[in-house]
Amino acid sequence: MVKHQSAARRQDQILAAALACFARRGYFETRMDDIVRESGLSKGALYHHFASKEAVFMGLFRQFERAIWVGWQATESLNATAAIQRQGAIVLEQVFGIPGLIGAWIEFLRHPPSRARFTTIYARARRELAATIRAGVRAGEFRRCDSAALAATITALIEGLILQAMADPTFDAARHWRAAWKMLQQGVAAA
Repeated sequence: MVKHQSAARRQDQILAAALACFARRGYFETRMDDIVRESGLSKGALYHHFASKEAVFMGLFRQFERAIWVGWQATESLNATAAIQRQGAIVLEQVFGIPGLIGAWIEFLRHPPSRARFTTIYARARRELAATIRAGVRAGEFRRCDSAALAATITALIEGLILQAMADPTFDAARHWRAAWKMLQQGVAAA
């Protein structure tokens, strides 16, 4: 007898299957039948939870986005220096910690609705980083600086590390993030 799983568990099952398919074949080459086969569910079950391949894809994107923001919220009790270091690490952990996500990440950037979503994510990340930087200035951790420019620089640094690791799987983005943030933080540290 097959036990019925909650809608959330079924959606997670479908999203995990889709991630594997998108990483293997790419978004444009993956068919809903591939996701059905990978998930072990019926086509009806898949369509019950997701109306289209694009809906599945955007579901993956929301899952990734949610994990980032939940992680960032957990840094609110840290001082600014530690919070920013941890926030960068969270992004890298999410990108590299989920098998197949790198392949999907590339597809996210090629897919117009998710690329548009990235625009809002980057804007939010820069706003939140800038707010953390301003809090660090007020607390005396950082010298006065253009918080928006520093937030954009931090965002670019993290993205650059991701791109390098995508090109060279031996590149340790997490190690380089720790070192780069330490150098950057020393540059803006209050005297």
